[in-house]
Amino acid sequence: MYSLRLLGAPSLEGSTGYVTGHAVQPRQVAVLAVVAAAEEPGITRDKVTGLLWPDMPDDVARHTLRDALYLIRGTLGEAAIEGGGGLLRINRDHLWTDVGAFRDAIATGDLEAAVELYRGPFLDGFYSRHGIDFETWVDATRKQLATQYEEVLISLAHVAEENEDHSAAAAWWRHLVAHDPPNTRFAIGLIKALAASGDPGNAMLSVQEHERILRDEFGVPPPPELKALETALGRESSRTVELPDVVGGSNMSPLRRMVAAKPGLRMRGWTVWVVVVAVLSLTAVWLLGSMATNQPEYRSDLVVVAPLANRTGDPELDVYGTLGSDWIIHGIQQGGIADVVPALTVQMLWRDLENGESPADPVQFLARRTGAALIVHGAYYLIGDSIRFQADLADANLGSAGVGVEPAVAFRDDPLGAVGQLRERVLGALAASVQPVGTAYAGLWTPPPSLAVYQAWREGEEAFNRADWTEALDRFRRAWSMDTTFLTPLVRSGWVLVILERYASLDTVLMRARQNRQDLSTHESLQIDWMEAYRQRDLQGQARIGSELAAMTPTEWSFNAGISALRVGRLRDAVRYLTQLDLRLSFEDGLMALMYLARAQHLLGESRAELETARQARRLFPSRLAPCEGEVRALVALGRMAEADAVVANRVILPSPYPGLPPVWAAWSSSGSVLTYLALEARAHGWSEAYHEWTERSIAWHRERIAEGADVEPMALLQALYYAERWDEAWDYLRTLSASDSADVEHVGFSAVLAVRLGEPDRAASLDRALASLDSRELRGANLVWRARIAALLGEKRRAVELLHQAQSNGWPFNIWHHVELDFAPLADYPPFQEFLAPEG
Repeated sequence: MYSLRLLGAPSLEGSTGYVTGHAVQPRQVAVLAVVAAAEEPGITRDKVTGLLWPDMPDDVARHTLRDALYLIRGTLGEAAIEGGGGLLRINRDHLWTDVGAFRDAIATGDLEAAVELYRGPFLDGFYSRHGIDFETWVDATRKQLATQYEEVLISLAHVAEENEDHSAAAAWWRHLVAHDPPNTRFAIGLIKALAASGDPGNAMLSVQEHERILRDEFGVPPPPELKALETALGRESSRTVELPDVVGGSNMSPLRRMVAAKPGLRMRGWTVWVVVVAVLSLTAVWLLGSMATNQPEYRSDLVVVAPLANRTGDPELDVYGTLGSDWIIHGIQQGGIADVVPALTVQMLWRDLENGESPADPVQFLARRTGAALIVHGAYYLIGDSIRFQADLADANLGSAGVGVEPAVAFRDDPLGAVGQLRERVLGALAASVQPVGTAYAGLWTPPPSLAVYQAWREGEEAFNRADWTEALDRFRRAWSMDTTFLTPLVRSGWVLVILERYASLDTVLMRARQNRQDLSTHESLQIDWMEAYRQRDLQGQARIGSELAAMTPTEWSFNAGISALRVGRLRDAVRYLTQLDLRLSFEDGLMALMYLARAQHLLGESRAELETARQARRLFPSRLAPCEGEVRALVALGRMAEADAVVANRVILPSPYPGLPPVWAAWSSSGSVLTYLALEARAHGWSEAYHEWTERSIAWHRERIAEGADVEPMALLQALYYAERWDEAWDYLRTLSASDSADVEHVGFSAVLAVRLGEPDRAASLDRALASLDSRELRGANLVWRARIAALLGEKRRAVELLHQAQSNGWPFNIWHHVELDFAPLADYPPFQEFLAPEG
């Protein structure tokens, strides 16, 4: 019989030891994990292929699954995975799994056995290239199993405390602290159990260790309750005090009821030895019920709006729950009342609840996940022929249940008027809570758009969030055309056109926005101003307006403000904005934020900080390429070349870093192009051996993909050949490219610098004139950068720097590439060039 362990690092073991070969290759392990983790009666083949190979044609995906099952059964036996009834399931008579045994132990009440089986997070350290759907499934399964493990340990700790076996309780709390070290709730449980068992010395050490973790790893001070325990433990006297159950809440969990029912275990009142000061300090925490949080305080300037709960009993009215919350969020943004968690973020978090996370208090769940102190929540009901909307405003810092606002009522057949009224009343209550005394919210009642307009707008937002730009643009345009007084979809369509670089259409949107300027909110007006600055290639204007928007709505604009600051060389500002971004609310932007932060740190010469940032990104996004780029760049700058080469060898062969990128962007973000850039970074720091080795690897990578028929940007191979200093090969390859590309700025630019390298100055001069004839504003200065490269190679240093300054004035950003560009090597010791590279300030 074979044993499959998935809790912790995955392993497969038989009677003679660990299994090797095809069955434990990543593809087969992923199939085993998906099937083993499925609940009874099993999982369909379509579900497996959808998780593992969503981008393959159905017949190819099914063939790939059959191939994987063939290899698994070839090692473990035909009976290891059953396939009857259209479902795949593990045959437990032939293959034991720790996930199955863990669940069985919980179901039968053998909780200590469950603790023994849980060796670590599900699939810990396992990497595969199966994409975001598989990663999301792994995260959800990992979270579910980890939550069950926590519940088991908490139940065991409670029973030990109720039996006054404080040493056993300390052991279980110690397991919880090891499982989640920064969790203050678990640390307090351990400290109190140690104190109650007569071990105040180790209790004090546990206080100090938890304070160290919060201070050194998270940069936050210890919460008041922990400081109170520290003070109390330092005293010589103590007394017995009856405490409320801060872990389990007033309702006994199913696990705890099961343990309580076991023979020999009695449920007596939980009394522990603590000092009265600790009791007083913990009161505020207990008021929050069973909420577990690692942060001592929520942001008092951040609001989260939960979807309104449908209490009508009519599922056809479900849409008004999200419409109501979205319209309140829209009003907070437009009115500039406070910073607010974006609607799509709330929807994604709410889906977590619907997909298995069921905390006792969903409102506190949102506060914990977003860090928002102010939580708007509510519901709507049917009363005869009327529909009644009501909402409350809660403060997580105070533990308040909520302050109600005046309900809004409308006829059931026309509820939109009530939604608009409720929004204005909620905004007024929020303004009174967050704005200084003496000010008042001066909003006017604004009805929401019609249901059809709202649905088109919402579909556009969802398409935007998944980077489906064509669909997003179509939906935004449809929403605005149905109601031209509702300007939000018009503004949002402008953002899509910025991303797609469709400037003529963008000009039309900007013209219509200017015509309706008086009806735009301050927030929307600033967004239009930013797009105007973008259209005019005004990088300084983008940075200035971005900072204004970030001041109004940090959760939405810190990211763009940071990038805008980076593009004009305001590196300290870039670091400030990007470090204040809350990664819990940013999703895919979180990866890009960390990568831009790493770039800013690199340009500031803060390589150790850059390394820490890149490694944080790798932990959060282990299957993405971008963190590896930042990590290698920092290691090269620090001179740790053995580590850098190991990362290049083992990890810089990954998918593109960001899903949803336009094809050209994605091609230039491939492993091959990253290798080329990292080679130049190595060269800039004097590591010539790595420079030559990595450029050769880049060439090999591109040629292999082209031979396979993969979609590879042809100019990326040309770039690799050029930076490998294989000038003749680069020229020969350039000549094979399509004649239709010959007018492209990249094509002309490479032709020109190759002409200089190959000793053909007349041809280089002719091509330089061709580059000069191109529209620099439309190209955002790209042609001027090529001309600067030509001038630098020809020894015309002053002209080269002048051209770089002209490029910046035409929209070319402050660029990490300039610091390593091979063609700018002749300018390395030229003071005006050094000044050009220096960040602002």
